[in-house]
Amino acid sequence: MTRVGPTLVLVAVIVVAIFLPYLVGPDKVRVAVGYGVLVLALIWALLCVLNGAFTFKGIFTGDDHRPSTSQFQFFLWTIIVIFAYVSLFTAQLLTSNGLIDLSNIPQNVLIALGLSITTVVGAKAITVSKIDSNDTAKVDAQQVDDPQATSLKHLVTDDAGDLDLSKAQILGWTTVAAVVYVTHVLQVITMAVAGQKVAFPDIDTALMVMMGLGHGTYLGNKLVSSSKPQLSGITPGSGDEAASITVSGASLGASQAGSRITIDGLVADVTLLGQGWTDTGITFTLPGRHPDGTPWIQVKHPALAIGVIVGGLDSNTVSFTYQPDSSGKLTIPDQQLAGPLVGRPYLARLLVRGGSPPMSWATQDLLPGLALTPDGVLSGQPTDVADAWVTVTVTDSANAKDARTFHVEILNP
Repeated sequence: MTRVGPTLVLVAVIVVAIFLPYLVGPDKVRVAVGYGVLVLALIWALLCVLNGAFTFKGIFTGDDHRPSTSQFQFFLWTIIVIFAYVSLFTAQLLTSNGLIDLSNIPQNVLIALGLSITTVVGAKAITVSKIDSNDTAKVDAQQVDDPQATSLKHLVTDDAGDLDLSKAQILGWTTVAAVVYVTHVLQVITMAVAGQKVAFPDIDTALMVMMGLGHGTYLGNKLVSSSKPQLSGITPGSGDEAASITVSGASLGASQAGSRITIDGLVADVTLLGQGWTDTGITFTLPGRHPDGTPWIQVKHPALAIGVIVGGLDSNTVSFTYQPDSSGKLTIPDQQLAGPLVGRPYLARLLVRGGSPPMSWATQDLLPGLALTPDGVLSGQPTDVADAWVTVTVTDSANAKDARTFHVEILNP
C-alpha cells in the first residue's frame, strides 16, 4: 500500500477527534473513553504514515518477521497506560471539579511498564547471544513457503508452530491483568464523573505477582532452550539411491526454507518425499551422485555422514551405509514424487537401478507445464491443476527396457 492510504487515515482520525463530542453525545464517560481510544488510533495512524503502510502487526514483529510475544506484551501495556491517562485527563477537563489526582502514577503501574521493557530487552539479548554462540537458529519467516509463518498464532507458538507454554503463560496473565485494569479505569472515570474523588488506578498486587512469574518463566525458557538442529536417528540404516531415507530429530524447521541436507559435510541435492521437511523429520532419496561428483558405485567409503544445515547452523551427523543393488537388472524403483504446485518451478529426478548406461527416458503422458528429459528429470512450471497417472519408460544401451506408472497430482499453492 502506498503512503497516501495511511495519510488519509491520519486526516480522518483528526477530523473525527475534533467532532467527537458531537458524535458521542453529552455522556462525559463516553467522551473521555472516546478520546482515549482516538489518541491510540492517532498514534497508530502516525506509525502508518511513517512506515508508508498499515503496520498494526508490524509494531510487535521481530527481526525474523514473526510476531514477538515480548514486544506484544510491551505494546499492550504501553497503549493501556496511554489510554488510561488520556481518558482520565479528559474526564478531569470535562468535570472541572479537581476530583481526579493524576500527579502520581501508582507503583505497580510503573513496575508493569518496567517489567515489560525488561522482558523485551532480556529476550532480545538472550536471542542475540545464542545466535552469536551458534546455539540457536532463526529462519526468516519470509523465506518459509507457509502463509501462516507470520500469523499471530506465533505469539503462543515456537518457530515450528508448536504450542509454547511459556509464551501462553506470559500472554495469558498479561491479558487477564490488562482486562481487569481497563475495567478498573472505566470504574474510576465513572466515579469521578459522579463527583467522587479518585486517583490514578493501580494494578492488583496478586496480578502483578502472576505476571512476574509469567515473565520469569518466559525468559528462563528462552535462556535454557536451544533451536540448534539435532539428529537422533535414521531409517533405514543402509540402501542405495532409490531408498526412501528418513532422518529424525528436533529443531529441523517446519519447512525446508533454505535449509539443506549434507552428505559427508557437502550440501546434497536430495529429492524430498512424502511430507518432505518437518521440524522432527525429513524424508528424501540420495542424489544421483555423491555431492563431490563421484558416482555412487565408485565411492570408496560406503558409510555416509548425513547432516542438516538449518538457519546457518550445522547439526550432528548420523550414519547411512550405501549398498548398491547387486542384481544388475534394469528396474525403475517405486518412488513417491513430491506434489508440483501451479506456477511454481518443479524438478524431480526419476531413479533407475541396474542396466547399462547411458539411459534414455520417455513418456507419452504429458502434464500441463511439465516435461520429462531424456536423462530422467521431470521439470517445468505447472500451468494448471491435474490429477493423473504418468507412465515412463527407460531404455539402456543394451536395449533393455522397464516401465513404471507414477501418480502425479498438481495442486494450487
